[in-house]
Amino acid sequence: MKLTTPSKKLSFLVYENSESPKYFELKKSYLKFILMGLPSISFISIMALIFCGIYFKQIREMARRKKPAIIEELRIERDGLALKLKESHILNTKLQHKLTSSAATSAGPGINISTLNLFKKTAGMTDLSAAAKFTVEKIDVIPSGNKIQLYFELVNQTKDNSKIAGYVFVLMKNKGQFFFYPESSTIEDDLQITFNRGESFAMSRLRKVDKAVFPAPKESTTLYFKILIFSRTGDLLYKSTMEKNWKI
Repeated sequence: MKLTTPSKKLSFLVYENSESPKYFELKKSYLKFILMGLPSISFISIMALIFCGIYFKQIREMARRKKPAIIEELRIERDGLALKLKESHILNTKLQHKLTSSAATSAGPGINISTLNLFKKTAGMTDLSAAAKFTVEKIDVIPSGNKIQLYFELVNQTKDNSKIAGYVFVLMKNKGQFFFYPESSTIEDDLQITFNRGESFAMSRLRKVDKAVFPAPKESTTLYFKILIFSRTGDLLYKSTMEKNWKI
């Protein structure tokens, strides 16, 4: 018995009114595409449009929520710049006052700061360390490899914890040698240091100083440290000398 191969086409006879019938042939694959493919493509397209709509709606919502956050960040940045501008204006006013009154100050008895001959004196420079606005606490010398690290804390002593800003210097004496912190405060050609070469700081309550590093002594000895703190206008705010025993 001979088996016939199924045809890949479908045949149609179409009768229309009294006209002669018309014969059509249609591939089965094309018919499957019309019956299954087109609906599937339409369904996928509709779902894609729905997902795109949801996605863009979420993006729009996120942008709407993020806008107030950006505005708030800009407002905080603006307030910070306004505060810095105000501080700069106050600082400039103080400097102008010091410069205009420097002649009268030098004519009078003045302030004896002979112990600070390493530092270059500025116009109207004043020693305010007798009424220090802060104290130095928790002083410690910490070994760190072939270095030693001086650690201390500046504690605000003003009644309202008003902001204090300035520059910190530390001098260490080991026998006949002197070492300075920061290293950028090394003596210049005129053998003097400008007050604004120290470690810059601004504090309201407490400020840790933990970067003062010096060469470690090679034998047991007594180390002497001198802490000097100047204001942003060059006045001396604090000075103290202490000794620490170093044992190997």
